[in-house]
Amino acid sequence: MAATSTLRQPAGHRRGRHWPIVLAAVLGLVAGAGAVAGPWYWSTRPSIEGTAQADARTACLALGRVGPVTADVRNPQAHRIRAAAELSSAAAELDARYGSLAEQAQIVDAGLATFNLEAVNSGLRRARELCTGLT
Repeated sequence: MAATSTLRQPAGHRRGRHWPIVLAAVLGLVAGAGAVAGPWYWSTRPSIEGTAQADARTACLALGRVGPVTADVRNPQAHRIRAAAELSSAAAELDARYGSLAEQAQIVDAGLATFNLEAVNSGLRRARELCTGLT
């Protein structure tokens, strides 16, 4: 006869009774993560005003990199003008103070689309004047 070995549980011990402890540990980790991540998330979110200002400044940087526009306009110039028009429009939607900049950038962009170089260059001058107040 072969002897069989069986493990016996101590008296009063039931299998699977550790789930309350595991559940409490998991809930504690989730609550702790929320307590740390929540304030960090809300404290690092940019304000709408800061976002509008950043968009306007970036539009101004793009316009600052556009030289005088001639009939031989290059793609990088056209892309910067288009980007400035979009960014300044986004800034104006968030903060009405940037409406004039957006308007001038749109004039420059529309002038470029119709090859109205006079409108492009005069619009660039006016937009850059508006940009000096942002720095």
